[in-house]
Amino acid sequence: NNYPWVDRNLSEKAADLSRSVSIKEGAESLDNLIMNNNVEEAYSGFLNASKNLQAFPESKQYLQEFNSAGETLNSSINQAKEGFADIQRTVRNKIDLNKIELDALKNQLTQISSKGINESNSNDVQLLQQRIASLTGSVAGYNEFINNIMPPLTYKFEGITKKLKDDINNAGGQIMFSSDGQWNDQKQVNNNVINNTDSVIDFKNEIGTLKTEVGALSNKSLLDTKFQTNQHAQAAAEYDKAYRVNLENEIIGMMNAQRMYEANAKVLQVSDNMIGSLLNAIG
Repeated sequence: NNYPWVDRNLSEKAADLSRSVSIKEGAESLDNLIMNNNVEEAYSGFLNASKNLQAFPESKQYLQEFNSAGETLNSSINQAKEGFADIQRTVRNKIDLNKIELDALKNQLTQISSKGINESNSNDVQLLQQRIASLTGSVAGYNEFINNIMPPLTYKFEGITKKLKDDINNAGGQIMFSSDGQWNDQKQVNNNVINNTDSVIDFKNEIGTLKTEVGALSNKSLLDTKFQTNQHAQAAAEYDKAYRVNLENEIIGMMNAQRMYEANAKVLQVSDNMIGSLLNAIG
């Protein structure tokens, strides 16, 4: 425990912080999707079009507006569903990228460790372990979000919107929304009593409940992240006091050095390509 490269407490705090940050990031994206989708607005437009058509069932204009409102509602629901899928794809891509970087850092740590850890490279080892811990925590947090947190909310939204479509079909007495997720343009609507069906009108309440759940998840993830940030800051301060090394500055320096290396490597690659092209042109 006298050596900085075996400071397990700091690595554990880094992993916990990264995990909570990843969950917070996912929760915020889900909260943004739920709060900003226009399904409720499209549903209100559909109800208004339904009222007009119910009052003037022979009106071709109101029938056209009714079909347009139905298509808009269906499109809004499908866009929201695609939004859930986009969040999952984005998080899975981040997991893959983190794993690639994680493998590279582990190989780098193995190479350094194989030559022996001493006072001259101990800080580099600690920085690598910190970054490895952070990436490991990020992967764990992202996995928890898409495997445990997001599925029940996605399932609930799909259940609510499916019930809405079924209720509209039943209230209208005909198939308006088909089973394959399409809106069927109506030639006429003979039994249009959608506005008098309580189970359809309850849709807004069900969406409101879902929004509350997602908002609570977002707030909890924010509080968890703040707590873990404080825990990590305390561990880093203890490490700094014990070893006279500021890990935040060292990590920034390591990242800057990595970026400079990547930039220089790119310059050399471009220069090599230019020389190759010149030699080919000279023959």
